[in-house]
Amino acid sequence: MTFAILAFPQLEELDAIGPWEMAGMWHQVAGGPPCLIVAEQAGPVVCAKGLSLNPHVSFDTCPQLDVLLVPGGQGTRTEVDNPRLIDFVARQARGCKAVLSVCTGSFILQKAGLLAGRRATTHWGSLGR
Repeated sequence: MTFAILAFPQLEELDAIGPWEMAGMWHQVAGGPPCLIVAEQAGPVVCAKGLSLNPHVSFDTCPQLDVLLVPGGQGTRTEVDNPRLIDFVARQARGCKAVLSVCTGSFILQKAGLLAGRRATTHWGSLGR
């Protein structure tokens, strides 16, 4: 089983690090899958508050995932117009058991066509978008 968190510039740290903690504990205590950080390219990804993440894999080297988590943050406002990122999410989703989002990560899922005909929510401050 493979579990990954999507990284992109200006993602909200809490939206990725909170799930990272959960996945890490699941791996250590219950034998869950290790958690990967996946980004468009190799190299550091700077988050909204300056935390730098070092992805384990790029879109080109990422295996088929079982679970993909898409965090939110200011970066979602530009990444919804990143065709490479949207294509990656859509392609991975076809083979995933679950695709999850936190906060405004739901806008990326919507752009990838994953929310059509479904109820979804986002951060209260972005409901109008």
